[in-house]
Amino acid sequence: MMDVSKYQHGGEPNALFKRLGIAEREVTDFSVNLNYRGVPEVVQQKWQSMMTALTTYPSLNGDGVSKLYMTKYQLPNTAIVPANGSAEMMYRVAAALHPRRVVVFHPSFYHYEKAFVTSGSEVIHTPLSHLTSEATIDGRHILNCCQNADAVIIGNPNNPTGDVIAREALIDFTQNNPEKYLIVDEAFMPFVERPGDYSVLKDVVHHPNLLVLHSLTKFYALPGIRLGALLAHPSIASRLKSTAPPWMINTIGERIANDLLNCDDFDRDSIHSLSNEKRRLQKEYETIEGVTVSFGAANFAFAKWRKTEELDDLHRFLLSQGLHVRDCRNFKGIQDQAFRFAVLHPSQNDRLSAALKKIAST
Repeated sequence: MMDVSKYQHGGEPNALFKRLGIAEREVTDFSVNLNYRGVPEVVQQKWQSMMTALTTYPSLNGDGVSKLYMTKYQLPNTAIVPANGSAEMMYRVAAALHPRRVVVFHPSFYHYEKAFVTSGSEVIHTPLSHLTSEATIDGRHILNCCQNADAVIIGNPNNPTGDVIAREALIDFTQNNPEKYLIVDEAFMPFVERPGDYSVLKDVVHHPNLLVLHSLTKFYALPGIRLGALLAHPSIASRLKSTAPPWMINTIGERIANDLLNCDDFDRDSIHSLSNEKRRLQKEYETIEGVTVSFGAANFAFAKWRKTEELDDLHRFLLSQGLHVRDCRNFKGIQDQAFRFAVLHPSQNDRLSAALKKIAST
């Protein structure tokens, strides 16, 4: 059996070079799912002036991040818990709720399981495959998987598959199961073309058992800053706030959050260009033998290598071409030769598709 522990998170091409015994070289990294448009111009323009923030204490409670969610999503301050990225908040939620048993669907983000195991919960692993059809999760079946659980966590869109679940199905679950927590990770929701069909972010104020993890770092290409929030009913949000240490958000992060309120054009153009590029690439990949590719609702594609029986054959070739994709074999529940790649600039995407055509034809 393959030792999946040797396969790393995205953004670590050097680890793959080392594992495969290949000399390191510069690569275009498709393993990290960031907005290919990069950091918004308004943030870039003010970056130098932000240096003055280094000598200034931030607000005690992350007021800059709270202001963003209050303004952009019309949420009350009592429902917002600013976070140093949504992953950090995931661990805080697991510790605060401490459910006896929690359902984690797979394949999904590794830290769902780790966060709840760390807090002492029993994790019930449930395959996602039988819940999905055409990149949409069938919410009617979720209840059947959660009868013996106190909580369920699910990515919407899911990582690494890109599947989404309708808002209506999630709301039905919360209403019909008031004794169970539903934790929805919407880290990739800003990339979705019609978020109103899927997001439950604005519904948290009406449902005490509904929690949403939200990230600002992927869509705005700011993973080094770490910005996000937990959105929850005030009764839950107050519990998280009461145990939070001061100064969770640094001063530069707060200033950037304020600038992100002036990114309407960036938001709209990003979603429009991403949607067009995914449609173009879907047609392109339908002509490539040896690899099957599915573009879900987020800014990445989930793919399976069919040309050979070893995914490392693909990795070696792509690295030789200066290209790096995300090995998905360390996601629980994935048996096939699966990998994931971000949708980047069209010229970069063309390099990857050309490389896959080349190796598939040999």
